[in-house]
Amino acid sequence: MTPGQACNFLLIGLGMIAGPAIWPQHFTVEHLRSASWLIFMGGLQAIGGSLVLGLEAVRVSRRLSEWEPLDIDLTLPDVPWAMPPSLYSLLEDTDEVAVALRLRQQLLRRVG
Repeated sequence: MTPGQACNFLLIGLGMIAGPAIWPQHFTVEHLRSASWLIFMGGLQAIGGSLVLGLEAVRVSRRLSEWEPLDIDLTLPDVPWAMPPSLYSLLEDTDEVAVALRLRQQLLRRVG
């Protein structure tokens, strides 16, 4: 039985149980046997449907506990310097440093 069928069994069973309570005019003393039969069969259907749904929930929870997400490493790789770091230490003017850093980034974009 699929989970969809189990949901249908559960809903129909609950409807069969609720039927005599919702429409008591159709279940008078003469029809007490049919009302009790509906309640009995509806209870069996509801129990069967909820049992299958419970087993399906256990199966899905086991699969989720064993599931390992994709191992994606979002850290940036180590990129070697395009120019030696000593070049940046010799530059004293901030404009020269900014130009050197932009040139390094452009070079890394071309390489990558």
